[in-house]
Amino acid sequence: MDEAAARFETLAARLKRNDPALEEVNLGFGSLGPHAHQLAEALKGNTVTKMLSLRHCKLTGAQMAVLFPALNLATSLRTLDVSQNDIDPVGAAVLSKALQTNTSLIFVDLSVCNLEDRGAEELAGALTANTCLTVLKLGHAELWRWPRHSRPT
Repeated sequence: MDEAAARFETLAARLKRNDPALEEVNLGFGSLGPHAHQLAEALKGNTVTKMLSLRHCKLTGAQMAVLFPALNLATSLRTLDVSQNDIDPVGAAVLSKALQTNTSLIFVDLSVCNLEDRGAEELAGALTANTCLTVLKLGHAELWRWPRHSRPT
């Protein structure tokens, strides 16, 4: 096992046992690589972590499909930063589904995520069902600025 994998395994173990020193977990500007499943499993029973940053982690749609459903089981999580990732339609759909039933997140940062129209439509649907989320940051999310009928082709 290489050093990065060993460090991630240690972090996952600490998350699973609800280490009180891990109220904030910042994994930003790295790459989850093959560790998305491990992180999702560690978050499922976590009752301590309040902030998770996956900013600029090169998240893929497949990784998001594994991670985002675990958000509903991490009941202490209040802040999620997934900014500066390419959230494709698969990722937006999975996040939207998780947000529909999530009752703990109050702040989600999706800045610079290239959401485009489909992603924004997915999120809009989730927001009608979610009554807990108070801040959804969408700065530079690459949403179309034109009405649908006048969009350039």
